[in-house]
Amino acid sequence: MLNTGSSRTRLPLPWLLSLLAAASLAGCRPEPTVEGNTPPTPPAAETPAVPTTAPATTAGTPAPPAGTVSISMSEDPYQFTPTTAMVAPGATVTWTNPTDDPHTVTSDPGTPAGGPNSDARYPDGFKQGQTYTWTVPADASAGMTWHYYCRFHGKPGDGKARGTGMAGSLTVK
Repeated sequence: MLNTGSSRTRLPLPWLLSLLAAASLAGCRPEPTVEGNTPPTPPAAETPAVPTTAPATTAGTPAPPAGTVSISMSEDPYQFTPTTAMVAPGATVTWTNPTDDPHTVTSDPGTPAGGPNSDARYPDGFKQGQTYTWTVPADASAGMTWHYYCRFHGKPGDGKARGTGMAGSLTVK
């Protein structure tokens, strides 16, 4: 026999789902703080420390940064700007040609070996928008000087003095 009558009251399904959702969220509310209803801020994730010191030299003191030197070329008159520059061992020197004419950076005869020489990379000179980069030897000593010139627009010096025309020099500080 089927009992069609029931003493229970049936709730509509949407109302029942709303009631269940509210009950489950009731435990997720943050606790009020003394200042108001703002939840406490969770602790930030820890970030591992990154060393910020320069590499140490053999004596244990930080090595100074070598730096960079930028030298531009100009025409009318043809020249390197700056004409002379002080450089540190390990510094990067970059020559940039913004002119229409090709140029070179060629070490003078009699200057220390291993000086700047763009000829191997640019045998016909480097053209507008091109650059040539040279790194000062890390073992270069203070006072060491490299004189250089443009093969097309200058003349070399004797290794003790800068040449004429489009010529420049780099001295280790």
